[in-house]
Amino acid sequence: MGFFDMNFNNLFYEKHGKVIYETITKKIAQESPNYTNEYIEVIFKIAYLGFFGLSDNAIQQMIKDIMPNQKVDVVNMKKLNTSSIKEIQKYLNATINKR
Repeated sequence: MGFFDMNFNNLFYEKHGKVIYETITKKIAQESPNYTNEYIEVIFKIAYLGFFGLSDNAIQQMIKDIMPNQKVDVVNMKKLNTSSIKEIQKYLNATINKR
């Protein structure tokens, strides 16, 4: 399994715990009423890959490559889930700053 094939939502859960993870997934559900577990996985991928500086086009292509059955519109998903993506990235940033 490559780095981009990882389930970033599971990594986040393991690092930050159930309460924070569930708070963010509830926020995703509020932002996107038609969400699924796969949708949540994609939001975490977008948040992580964006945090690492990848462009929307690069993220779109990577998700297409690693999740070919998932219809993803990164730009639209970022608009719908701005708050939850920022929240995920806030925790990623805090983790880096602890080092």
